[in-house]
Amino acid sequence: MASDPRIAIVHAGPNRPLFGAFPARLSTNLGIPVVASGAGLDLAYVLAWDLNVPLGCPAFVPIDALATIQDKRRQARAFAAAGVATPETHLLPDYASVVSLIAARPERSWLLKWPTACASIGHQRLTVDFRPTPFWAAPFLVQAFVPQARPEVYRLYGVAGELFGWNVRRFPPGTPTSPWVTLARGARYEPLGAPPEAAQAEAAKALTATGTIDSFGAVDLLLGADGRWLVLEVNSDGIDNFVLRDPALGDVATAIDDRIQIAMHHIARSPRMPSGRGDFSK
Repeated sequence: MASDPRIAIVHAGPNRPLFGAFPARLSTNLGIPVVASGAGLDLAYVLAWDLNVPLGCPAFVPIDALATIQDKRRQARAFAAAGVATPETHLLPDYASVVSLIAARPERSWLLKWPTACASIGHQRLTVDFRPTPFWAAPFLVQAFVPQARPEVYRLYGVAGELFGWNVRRFPPGTPTSPWVTLARGARYEPLGAPPEAAQAEAAKALTATGTIDSFGAVDLLLGADGRWLVLEVNSDGIDNFVLRDPALGDVATAIDDRIQIAMHHIARSPRMPSGRGDFSK
């Protein structure tokens, strides 16, 4: 009888403190240990890791996909190449080009997005008077701001090619709102029913474009003024961020880790290893 595959959470490097207690909770939920190296593993779930260091084993969420998740400029290129519907987005070679764009298009509001931000940290509403600090580096990621009567962001999760967990993040009635629809600013998750087919289709395209369709990703979307569903970004666990399993999501929060656990064991037992890409649809 074949031995059980060696599966573990790899968590090492300078970004470890950013994850807090999440690795321990994930270890309990997935039933696998937390280790500091991929050496000798059949499959790893990567959390903190230095992308310049070889992992030494296959990763459930591929390392290239994690690199794309980490940098919104890479996501923008991937979305453009795959035809994913997004708010109008530009990657500009210098800040003079940014100034030229917003001067030529005064009818639109624009955002300068910090490329490795999570929860909108570092993003700026652009004006002709804004000047970046030396911490900003080209290419500059500029995206049209989509006004909403009630600020809200929708989300779908994908594990092993199946999308689920349709929900919305918005501010409770009677509370202050913000263009940045984040938990830190008071927004809260609300589970919803079945997702619109158009939203599901764009989410699947976004997961495919970022290389996370066969593993795990969370897609943030909003509804444009013209009724189109627009993808803002894809998130996953790893490198310097993780997807919050908020208790307000109810069974969805548990389903994320349950599905990841099942998918990882199917992949690790696949005859297609060590590529990490087995058929786990059965």
